[in-house]
Amino acid sequence: MAKKGKDNKTKRISVPSAIPIRNKKHYTFIVSASPGPHPKNFSIPLAVLLRDELGVCSTQAEAKKIIKQKNVLVDGRVRTNHKFPVGFMDIIFIKKLNKYYRIEIIKGKLKAIEVKKTDVKYCRVTKKLTIKNKKISIGLHDGKTLIGDNNIKVGDTLKISIPEYKIIQLIKLQPGVNCIVYKGKHGGKFGKLEKIIEQRGSMASNVILRDEQNKELITSLNYIMAIDEEFFSKN
Repeated sequence: MAKKGKDNKTKRISVPSAIPIRNKKHYTFIVSASPGPHPKNFSIPLAVLLRDELGVCSTQAEAKKIIKQKNVLVDGRVRTNHKFPVGFMDIIFIKKLNKYYRIEIIKGKLKAIEVKKTDVKYCRVTKKLTIKNKKISIGLHDGKTLIGDNNIKVGDTLKISIPEYKIIQLIKLQPGVNCIVYKGKHGGKFGKLEKIIEQRGSMASNVILRDEQNKELITSLNYIMAIDEEFFSKN
């Protein structure tokens, strides 16, 4: 009889390169992420984050216990599912450590970077729709939707309060703004947006960034997020 239902585990050797794993040869399998706000190939199951990335515990059983005891908050909300997927720009609070972390991209991998206490999250605008009563629905990279206005464009960044998810500030994607590349071969690099190169048809536009060494970096418009100076003040 054929197997039915979803897979609860993934072979460590086949884990997507963006997911940090201590040693892919140490165990045969790791837990698979549940369906959630981030795609499976670009998110870390909560138990894997605690064990392999943060080193809070040494086994999955210990990770599950910590999570079930409501010691982990994602974007200001308690998560008790050890398979919950955390992804780019999520804010993690570990009560056991009394520390905050932000999921960033370092050399193409998702990494938990310690930051000062924060109730703000950066979200990239991925969709914009007009809905009932002429309201503007804004779709964000983490799957959330908000009601915004026409001044917000796809590609812009919103600074959102957590856990309320209210708009605090709009960062326009325009020449001169600081950006982080979060996908592709340049994932994890920073630079100022110099120019947007429009493409014809359905092809995504490209952008030219200029890094601190004054080197030119060309990548897809869909691979960058606009940020502000406050992003760099982590401590």
